[in-house]
Amino acid sequence: MKKFLVLLTLLTLIINGQVFSCSCNFSGSFVNASIETDLVVLVNITERSTWKMKAKVLSIYMGKMEEKYIYITGDRDGNSCLESLHKYQKGDIYVLALDYMDRNNFSLSNCGEYSIKIENGLTEGIIDDSFIESSDKEYPKWNGKNMPEEDFYTLLNTIYVGINPPCRVAKKHTPSEKLNEQTEKGLKLIETSPNKISNWQIEEAISSSNITLLQYYIDKVDLLNHENFSNFLSFAARNGRIDVLKLFAENKVNLNLKDDNGDAPIHVSTNYPEILKYLHEQGISLDTKNTRGETPIFQASYSGCIDAMNYLIENGASPNIVPKDYTDLLSAAIRNCKAQTREEVLSIIKKHQKRKSIFQSPE
Repeated sequence: MKKFLVLLTLLTLIINGQVFSCSCNFSGSFVNASIETDLVVLVNITERSTWKMKAKVLSIYMGKMEEKYIYITGDRDGNSCLESLHKYQKGDIYVLALDYMDRNNFSLSNCGEYSIKIENGLTEGIIDDSFIESSDKEYPKWNGKNMPEEDFYTLLNTIYVGINPPCRVAKKHTPSEKLNEQTEKGLKLIETSPNKISNWQIEEAISSSNITLLQYYIDKVDLLNHENFSNFLSFAARNGRIDVLKLFAENKVNLNLKDDNGDAPIHVSTNYPEILKYLHEQGISLDTKNTRGETPIFQASYSGCIDAMNYLIENGASPNIVPKDYTDLLSAAIRNCKAQTREEVLSIIKKHQKRKSIFQSPE
């Protein structure tokens, strides 16, 4: 009878919309997820309560931290997009990818693999489930458990070098033998099974800026009318593929389409000043709102790209268009800006707050 009442209560809450859960974009493996965080550290857990724990910092792989101990906030109510801390025990050794809150306080997301346990000389957790690319290196896949910890530490000391600067250089189409092979495979697939072109194959072509193959997808499989096209457009902008955006523009694509998360390309490209400028030159307003009411200048204040912040302000972006969750741009930046350029971002905002002509509310 007691179980029945519990189930009945749960069902009633669901029907009335009173059971809440986090909604976030899943970031995948540790390598993929961690490069967008503020701090990647090897720690020893020293204390843990229901939703907070204290850890001793043993090594730092990305970010800055002068304190010997950090405090990590986890989930309180199942609605915060933070990880439950129940699995963490005093004495456990973990590599954690954390988001900055204030001073030596950080949060641990559950929107991907943000922690790797180290036990008996081996790792536990999904380290890498995708092709990772830098300017001159390719990193192998490593799924699941049991990577020797020394190999993992070597990997960590390699992948964060220059991979996550607040401002990034847009990536352009570069002919290569590998790209030619990808094109040939894609053309054969179009000829034999045009209905079997998958989302990941399209994203792979975008990632490699394979303009030739993408044009074939446009011509032969109607890519521009694909049900996920707005997400592909956002994917290109988010990953700095400027030549792909130019290809879409040449094919009369609306570069202001919103993806499934409610963001237009100009919102997700604020790490890439060159793309931000290109989209603006194509007629996209610098005050374009996403579905959360955020404009590009808010996104730039989060990502911490100084060049993007300066471009937006110098070209008339209004810092006065404020999402409902914030009181002003400064409070949003204080809460969300990455630690690497936080002080400089706040300085820019404070400087321009004194210029009333810039801070006039839009009509």
